[in-house]
Amino acid sequence: YFRLEIPYPIMVVSPDLHIPTGEAYGAVAPHDHAGSDDLKTLLIQHLGLPELLGNVMKNDFEQPIFRRHPVLHDLRTEIESAGALYCAMSGSGSSLFALFQDEAHTRGAMERVKDRCAVFYTPPGFRPGLEILDIPGIPGIKERPVD
Repeated sequence: YFRLEIPYPIMVVSPDLHIPTGEAYGAVAPHDHAGSDDLKTLLIQHLGLPELLGNVMKNDFEQPIFRRHPVLHDLRTEIESAGALYCAMSGSGSSLFALFQDEAHTRGAMERVKDRCAVFYTPPGFRPGLEILDIPGIPGIKERPVD
């Protein structure tokens, strides 16, 4: 665990698709990441250019899960075409997360997928200890300290 303030809006989408853990782990062929930088190092090195994260951060689950569930690949493509700087599957799926340049692009992407997915928004610079309110309908984001 490490603290890292992400200076970009983050969108997480969760489609109505359950991927059993056994299916995901049975389909994945883990790559040898020996000699690769750890996650913290990769994020710190590339945070200024998140569009390059896809070149250095790979989720081994994506290829086999996207082959079995092409709707997830299509969803990622749609989010990228809506302006995501970086989009990837979270863990073994089926949720995806994306970083955006600004709130306008984030909201545009949220509008495009909100009828097909649960959509979650995290503002730039979010820190643990803040709670995000008023997400349904995506009218505006309010923050308040968590007691």
